[in-house]
Amino acid sequence: MWHGSHTYVGFAFDNRLMSVLAYLSHQISVQYLPTNSSVVHDLSTTPRNGTSISVTNDLLLNMSKSTPVQWAEFVDHMDIELNYYNIFAAQLITVGSLLAPFWLIKPFFSWLVNLALPPKDAQFITQDYMPAIHDATHKIFLDLDERKLIVRQFIGMFMKILWAFTFQEHVVNLWPLYNPVALSIAAFFMP
Repeated sequence: MWHGSHTYVGFAFDNRLMSVLAYLSHQISVQYLPTNSSVVHDLSTTPRNGTSISVTNDLLLNMSKSTPVQWAEFVDHMDIELNYYNIFAAQLITVGSLLAPFWLIKPFFSWLVNLALPPKDAQFITQDYMPAIHDATHKIFLDLDERKLIVRQFIGMFMKILWAFTFQEHVVNLWPLYNPVALSIAAFFMP
């Protein structure tokens, strides 16, 4: 798969940096939850070597000290969740667990995750992440104004992700969208 500058480095930076940003966003959103679970914080059953901030710092340091040819190797071996679909699934479930009772969100998100993710990833999200995030959030009470704020922020984030995925050729293969005219029109209407 080639992308960006039509090189593997371009592809790695296009896709892996989405993972870096999503992982950074995930860790920021769960950092103050009352849990030390690596499942919640690292999206892993075992603790990772560093935080998303340390990985991002290492990436920037690596870029400044090496050649572009070496960047892809570093990006491919970062100790983070590299599958941004898993990260987005965790973010959806985290928001859902703050807004609704677990008995309500569990069947819906289990169905959605099993529909959208490969079996191994769906198993981690449903059998590891969902119970861990429930343990971390079930005693948190948000009043109506706090819930409204989260919903508004979530809708804004979701619109941007949906917009991004519309132009992510791996998700929506609408080839007429991937030409200079269509992309210029889309950029004009970008939220």
